[in-house]
Amino acid sequence: MHRTRHAGRRPQRPRPTRQRPSGLALRGAQDRPRRHGDRAAGLRRPVPGRRPFFLSLDTITFVLVHGTGHGGWCWKFVRSILEGQGHRVYTPTLTGCGERSHLLHPDIGLETHIQDIVNVLEWEELDDVVLVGHSYGGCVVSGVADRAKDRLRHLVYLDTVILSDGESLVGSRREMSDAEGDADIERRRSMAPDGKYIVARSGEFYGIPPEPADVLEWVNRRLTPHPLKSWL
Repeated sequence: MHRTRHAGRRPQRPRPTRQRPSGLALRGAQDRPRRHGDRAAGLRRPVPGRRPFFLSLDTITFVLVHGTGHGGWCWKFVRSILEGQGHRVYTPTLTGCGERSHLLHPDIGLETHIQDIVNVLEWEELDDVVLVGHSYGGCVVSGVADRAKDRLRHLVYLDTVILSDGESLVGSRREMSDAEGDADIERRRSMAPDGKYIVARSGEFYGIPPEPADVLEWVNRRLTPHPLKSWL
């Protein structure tokens, strides 16, 4: 390799560059998720003191599952980032939500939504998948893992609840006293005053800041009611 020196100048040493870990850092399933909340999906910084896992920079297949009242649309910006890095990304919408809200029915439950995602894995013939569940979507991906374990590479819970067998989202009482648990159950049931559908909330409810206003308006136009049965 030839080096060129400019007359009258001393050659400058290259500045050392800070090495970054090669890979995409995501919060691992072993991290304790938030107990409540259905905040807008997004990437978070690794939590100090918690060990993230790293995925190679080879092409990864992601399936991102949304939370209550959302749809595949809520992953728009995350999807753009991941696809920009060369990954394959699927953002299915659960039955009765988003652009599939015309299918909303009181009989839609968690079982329906689990099958939605299993069907995506099977019909798209996906393997070695990183399956991500945000909020209520965490309940869905747990069920998918029971049925399609051989197709999964990693299971990631984002701001969600990990339920035990036979436990429902409404009935979850993690780290609560009996009185707190009863009050929380009533609070969750009150989100569906007609006993059928959880009403569509505003973006502010999910933690979307008022500015930029166009983003908040974009979210508000897309939030839809959600079948209560899926929480029971």
